[in-house]
Amino acid sequence: MEYGYIIKFSSKKVYKEIQLPVDCELVKIGMDISCDVRLYKEDFFEIFQLELSKTHNEWQVICSENVYVDAGDVRKLVSKSLKHGDTFAIRYQDSDQEVFKVEFLYDFDNGKKNYDRIIDISSAKVVTIGS
Repeated sequence: MEYGYIIKFSSKKVYKEIQLPVDCELVKIGMDISCDVRLYKEDFFEIFQLELSKTHNEWQVICSENVYVDAGDVRKLVSKSLKHGDTFAIRYQDSDQEVFKVEFLYDFDNGKKNYDRIIDISSAKVVTIGS
């Protein structure tokens, strides 16, 4: 399967990486049984849900009503368009406490790699690898 992006969630209690397939258009993240990526509700103060959706080759995160995106300014965003390298926090609406940090990155390791390489060193007297 070919992947386009990776989204990372991290906090003191949670670390999760999700690979988003190129052909995927919707991923639900949360504690609900309908979520594609399930989180343990014991690790959080409130039940919440994030929805990652892709329209016109652009990803967007949409928050449930009890959490918001903190992109580093004074606004409390309910949704945010995502691009490679974005880093932001998800916070609870009532307490402003951080749920976790999020990183949205291009999956550079996508596709098949051929690591087979033959280098003929039979005529070399000395081989140095690295500096």
